[in-house]
Amino acid sequence: MKWIEDGATTILAYLPLFFIPATAGIVKHMDIFSGRGLLLILILIVSSVLTIAVAAHTSQWLSTLKGKSKAGWSSKSLSEKGKEI
Repeated sequence: MKWIEDGATTILAYLPLFFIPATAGIVKHMDIFSGRGLLLILILIVSSVLTIAVAAHTSQWLSTLKGKSKAGWSSKSLSEKGKEI
């Protein structure tokens, strides 16, 4: 549990470095974003749904590959055991 705390502390120490430049850029170019709130919300929703769908599809694909490799390994192992007998 200690290594998780150490890692989290390190990440939290550097986290503002990622958000401060983005926030400063938005504040500096507020005229680009003003009046487009609904469009930005729509873009956020669509991009979130796409990210979730791609992550789910990739997870399923990797799970299928892992299942196939386990099945191939176990059937190979069984056939080798049959030859030994």
